[in-house]
Order: sequence, then C-alpha cells, then structure tokens
Amino acid sequence: MGNNSSGKHLRPEVMSDLTEATRFSEQDIRQWHQTFMKDFPSGQLGIDQFKDVYVQHFPNGDATSFAEHVFRTFDKDLDHHLDFREFLTAVSITAHGDAEERLRWAFRMYDIDESGFVKREECEEIISAILALRSGSVTSDPQTDAPNDLTMRLFNEYDADADGWLSEEELRKAIFDQPRLKQLLSFDQRRY
Repeated sequence: MGNNSSGKHLRPEVMSDLTEATRFSEQDIRQWHQTFMKDFPSGQLGIDQFKDVYVQHFPNGDATSFAEHVFRTFDKDLDHHLDFREFLTAVSITAHGDAEERLRWAFRMYDIDESGFVKREECEEIISAILALRSGSVTSDPQTDAPNDLTMRLFNEYDADADGWLSEEELRKAIFDQPRLKQLLSFDQRRY
C-alpha cells in the first residue's frame, strides 16, 4: 500500500493525514484502527468481506451490488482491497460527511466508468442496486420505482442539455429538487 495505514501501529504522519482527511479525532482513529486490525489482521478488507458487512446491515434487501459499487468508489489503488486509510475514508464520508462530500461521493458512484458524466445505463444500474438494497423497505413502491422508469424521469427532467448524460451539477440538482429522488439517490445509509 505504501502508506503504512494497515500496520499494527499508525505512524505520526499517517495519523496527522487521517485527522485532516476525515472527521475523526486521533483517539477515534486509534479505536477504529484497533478494531480494523482485530477484524482484519492482514490490514486489508476484501470485497467479499465488505459485502458481508453490508449484508449484515441490510438483512432485508440484496446488498451485494450496492456494496460492490461502494467498494469501487473507495478502492483508490484498485487492488480489490481496502486498507485502513481507504476504509476510514469510507466511514467518514458515508457516516459523517457533509452534504457536499456526500454529493461528490454519490456522483463518483454513479459515474461507473469515471468519464466525468453519468450515462443512462450507469444511472439505471445504481438505482437498481439501491432498490435491491432497500427491497425490504416500506417506502419502496414497485409501481413507481422501476429502475428504468426512475432513470427515464431523471434524465427527462434533469439532462438540461439533452446530451444523454448527467453532469455532476445536473445530478446534484436532481437530488436536491425532488424529494423522492433525494430519498432514493442520496445514499443516506444512516436512515435504513
């Protein structure tokens, strides 16, 4: 990994960097690190382990696809593992991030191919993953929540330049303007 954030102890420069990059105190970071190393002695969290965590937190839905997309957004070095730094960044953004951080993260999740724009297929894939995750939720309505219908409505209303892609600004506007879209697209995992 090169940053020594997965070793038994965190170097002072790594600790300093993590306190600046996350919303955690040094004490919180030490506690998270101790738990991470206890649960993942190799210092790495693999995709299958990550999916297991999501399955435990969302037992009524199918968390597999959504967890894969979340994992992808935080696996910065693309090694198919999260080291402690990547893990703590994920926790910080998803649990404590402000609206701006969460919107940037949501856009990265939707932009599967990292083109800088969200294509219809990408949008439908993420919406499908969210709906599968929330399949046990009473707020999910199969009549109005079909992924292709939601995607079509989203693009019809918010693809301002009708280029078939959503820019980050267009997706942001959709999330803020529409209560139903905001509920489905905001990834407020703390609510589920």
